[in-house]
Amino acid sequence: MTSPEKIDQFIKEAAYANFNTVFVQVRQRGDALYDSDFVSRSELLEGQDESFDPLAYAIKKGHEHGLEVHAWLNAMIASGSGTSSPKDPEHIFNKHPEWLMRDSTGKIAYPDPSTDPVNSVVEGPYFLSPGHPEVKDHLCDVYMEVIEKYDVDGIHFDFIRYPARMGPDTPGVGYNEVSVSRFREETGLEPEQYSKAWDQWRADQITDIVSRIYHGTKERRSEVEVSASVLAAWDLGLGRVFQDWRKWM
Repeated sequence: MTSPEKIDQFIKEAAYANFNTVFVQVRQRGDALYDSDFVSRSELLEGQDESFDPLAYAIKKGHEHGLEVHAWLNAMIASGSGTSSPKDPEHIFNKHPEWLMRDSTGKIAYPDPSTDPVNSVVEGPYFLSPGHPEVKDHLCDVYMEVIEKYDVDGIHFDFIRYPARMGPDTPGVGYNEVSVSRFREETGLEPEQYSKAWDQWRADQITDIVSRIYHGTKERRSEVEVSASVLAAWDLGLGRVFQDWRKWM
């Protein structure tokens, strides 16, 4: 999606192979491969003319070839796992550090293999914190802007979950200060690892985002399909990344 030539190529290949739908990724790391009023333009588009709108171009070409075009957005990822921050000072990673996911030790960056326990493993990218109300509002605005501005046939969730933690020594995730405060106020409990109440609360934050965006989509354009990439094993997804896709269905 980084040049008209690349889009032309995959659209033609999809049509030639008798596909009927393409999913085009337009949000990777809290950025936009489309014309947004409030989301930073993706650094992948550096060198391209400012008038180049990958999503608009893909929709035009896709529809010309009889293809449905669904916009694929990475929901919770705020930035990559590298050491450098996004260049744009208005990027959410730079502008809203209070929105970022923290682990139970208070760290934003997840375990460094050179200093943390061997069995301390969490996904690398920086995530947004689903329990922060401003994050929820921001994501709803992101998805609704795409729905309202573009003739997409579908909208797609990816990374609509917490980061995966895969080792017994790994700190828990989701301990953003606002999230912890909300959990205490709503339950009167402390957010202890492996507690059913804390696990359920975190899962409910993801479900709330999905629900708001789903209903917002259908209210605006009922014909638009809503889909998601999820962990196929529901129990694993719920227990490890608090992704309760059975409830969504």
